[in-house]
Amino acid sequence: MWPPGDLDLAFVGARLAIVSIVPVPALMTHVAVLFSRPTYGRRLLLGAYFLTSLFLACCLFEVMWEGPANTFKSKQALGLTIVYAAVLPTIWGKAFFLSATCLNLAVIRELKNSVLEKRSEAHPALLGAAILGLTQLNDIANSLKWVSTVYLMAFGYTAFSVGIVLTMVSRYGARSAELEESNDALGARSQQLTQAYASLESAQSKLIRTQQQAAVGELAAVIAHEVRNPLAIVTNAIVSLNKSTGSVER
Repeated sequence: MWPPGDLDLAFVGARLAIVSIVPVPALMTHVAVLFSRPTYGRRLLLGAYFLTSLFLACCLFEVMWEGPANTFKSKQALGLTIVYAAVLPTIWGKAFFLSATCLNLAVIRELKNSVLEKRSEAHPALLGAAILGLTQLNDIANSLKWVSTVYLMAFGYTAFSVGIVLTMVSRYGARSAELEESNDALGARSQQLTQAYASLESAQSKLIRTQQQAAVGELAAVIAHEVRNPLAIVTNAIVSLNKSTGSVER
């Protein structure tokens, strides 16, 4: 058992630990929405942050948890006696557990859809969300006094956080591999474009030379035609002169 002087401190620490959990469902939902990008993601986030603000206000006015009476329990685990401060939830605390569970169900649904879409990196996050769901059910049953166990939601969120981290690491590796493949494809495409440009330049040079040769041939034909016409006149004149000379001699 803890010394009597430490009981109040343990109680305050337990309350602070639970209060720190209040914004976690909204943050985890935000991460899951950013990963899976559902069509209703904006509405889901608005609802999650609204509930978080409501429950934080309840914590501020101390209406989520009951007073320190009957808040210390002891459990046997692995041969050890564990004494802990168990803060009892009011109706608002139970509503928080229920809303957190509903948000987690929405997250599990989106992560499951991601897995069905062949996004294998979502498996760790989905497993973490499933573990979180089990701890939430335990805490709901505990708050309703159906069972007498330790509140485990904090550990569930730890498992979910680890799953999200593993998912992000896996996603980073997959995106890095895709980027490397894209770079290789881009390099191959660039090489093909370079070869095509070289072929185009060669064809353009041949076309220019062909056009130049055609222009030279056309110019030569024009010049030959223009030169041939005066020569024909001169030739005809010479022939006429020869005929005239022959007639005079006779």
